[in-house]
Amino acid sequence: MHNGTILQRKKTSVRISKEETLLILRSYREHRTRWTDVVEDVRNNAEQLPASARELYRSASPKQLRERMSAKLSKLMASRCDIEDADIRQEVELVRDQERRFVQAQPVPAPIQQDLPQPDPPIQREENQVDVAPPPVDDAAEEARARQAPRHDRRDHTAANLSSSDNDEYQPDEGDVWRI
Repeated sequence: MHNGTILQRKKTSVRISKEETLLILRSYREHRTRWTDVVEDVRNNAEQLPASARELYRSASPKQLRERMSAKLSKLMASRCDIEDADIRQEVELVRDQERRFVQAQPVPAPIQQDLPQPDPPIQREENQVDVAPPPVDDAAEEARARQAPRHDRRDHTAANLSSSDNDEYQPDEGDVWRI
C-alpha cells in the first residue's frame, strides 16, 4: 500500500484537551459565529496543543474541525454547573454572556406595513328592499340535457388504437374527429 492512503490510516480518537477547549472558546468569543475564522484561528495557534491535536489540525478538513469544535461548544453550553475546571467554566460563562448580549442587541424588525386594499363596505339595505331570487331552473330542461348523448372524449378511443410497438405509426380510424 501507499503511504498516506485512506485505507492505511487508522481512525484514532484525539481527546480534546483543556488547552484546545480554551482555545476554541476564546476563538469563538473573538469571532462569534464565523466558524471559518474560528477554525483558522485555532489552526494558527495549534502549537499550543498536544502533539496528537496538532497533527489533527494539520490533516483534518475545515469541515471536520468545525464539527469537532461545534460539538464541544454545544456540550459545554448545554452543561450548567457540571464544569469542574475553573478556567473552562469562566470562559463558558463569558461566551454565554456574549450570546445573551448578542441576542438582546439584535433589534426585532418592525412588521412590514403594506397598503392592502380595504374590503368593500357592507351593502346597506333599505327597509323596503326585497332580495331578488335567481331565475328558476327548468328541471325538465336539465333532465333532457343530462339524457342527451354525452360528448365523447376521443382520446380513450385513440389510445386504444395505438400499438405497443414503437415502430408502428398511428393510423386514425375514419371516425376520429378532433374538435377544438
